[in-house]
Amino acid sequence: MRVSKETVADHRKKILSAASTMLRERGIEGASVADLMQAAGLTHGGFYRHFPSKEALVVEATTATFDALLARLDAWSTEAGHAAALAKYVDSYLSPRHVERPAIGCPIAAYGAEVGRENPQVRAAFNAGVDRLLNWIAGGLACADSERKERAIELLALMVGAVVTARAVGEKSRVRAVLQAARRRAEAIATRRE
Repeated sequence: MRVSKETVADHRKKILSAASTMLRERGIEGASVADLMQAAGLTHGGFYRHFPSKEALVVEATTATFDALLARLDAWSTEAGHAAALAKYVDSYLSPRHVERPAIGCPIAAYGAEVGRENPQVRAAFNAGVDRLLNWIAGGLACADSERKERAIELLALMVGAVVTARAVGEKSRVRAVLQAARRRAEAIATRRE
């Protein structure tokens, strides 16, 4: 039975969507090909018609996840201006919802710690996404151009670290304390002009 190009493209899109969600929810090691295909509503055997390996899927899913994130951030910038969009991003990033629902959140906080053990292609895709996110963050900062890159790194590292820590401590009052402290520091980083 021949499958149309549209069906093949639709299946590939479903696999990428399932992978994007599952990688953030379970990490790279925790997302098996069988589970990914089941989440996509497809059979395990069909995987290799779309991707030569799990690593190739991780590369594409990581790129797609960063693409979707940056498209959302660009839309916020268009609506409200870059500084306001950055403030909204910080607020949503450092929220209990993000801590509780990694499957819809940032890939850096979700599976960034695993990337260093992956192949060069996975690391390259992940690092390209991080670089794009850092450039976007830098564009919304109030500081001088010469300070933007370092300040963007500082802000992203603070936010990722806060979410990872909040997920680890688990207990609601401790999560709140971590997020509140990080929000105060993030606001200071984002709005400091010198």
